[in-house]
Amino acid sequence: MAVVLVSACASGNRGLRQQLLLSSRPAPKGQDCWIADEDPPPLATIVDSLGLHGDIREYANTANLKPGHALLSIATSLGGNRSRPPSVIETTFPDTTAAVLSDLVSQRIQSDSVQGSTRVRLQITIDSVPRFEVGRSEFCRPALANRQELTRILAGANQQAERYGTVRLELFVTGSGRVSEVKIDATSGDDMIDGLAIGVARAMRFKPASIDYVPTAVWIQMPVVFRGR
Repeated sequence: MAVVLVSACASGNRGLRQQLLLSSRPAPKGQDCWIADEDPPPLATIVDSLGLHGDIREYANTANLKPGHALLSIATSLGGNRSRPPSVIETTFPDTTAAVLSDLVSQRIQSDSVQGSTRVRLQITIDSVPRFEVGRSEFCRPALANRQELTRILAGANQQAERYGTVRLELFVTGSGRVSEVKIDATSGDDMIDGLAIGVARAMRFKPASIDYVPTAVWIQMPVVFRGR
């Protein structure tokens, strides 16, 4: 799925953002975020829409639900296998009701129709009958969360470095914002400086990446520059 940076357009155009994401909820503060630039696939290729309509209508009648809506985030992996249950982005229903709707959607996700990785939003509106609308997902980069602490750590590392050097690293940032793996993508040519860069990277803490507000682990690239003594 292609994504496009929209912090300069959709974030500045609330109407467009709400139209694409089916929500007026703002993007997480301090993070660069994207909205998928491809139109979402038809509902019938994501879920068994007729079956889901019947399931939700029966549940709404049985539970005597009042009118309302729930906005879910759906992720499928290669071959249509579910990579995680649908998450609730926002809802006017009680949490227990939204959880039931999420479970009903999960049971009706198509197992064979969607090829590749697909992430979409599904809005369920319940009034006289259930109505569905498919929207795009939003992706956000990790954002450094301990910049002041890291400045002090980097200053100490600079005192140990004997010359100028730049190390480009690949970091695996977990869903909790910690760096669990560090790889050297481009060495400085100096083992000591490379080691100092890895130490600095392991001290980094991030506001984690997210997909539709759900924290997710990602690999990122990060340069570490030393000025030397």
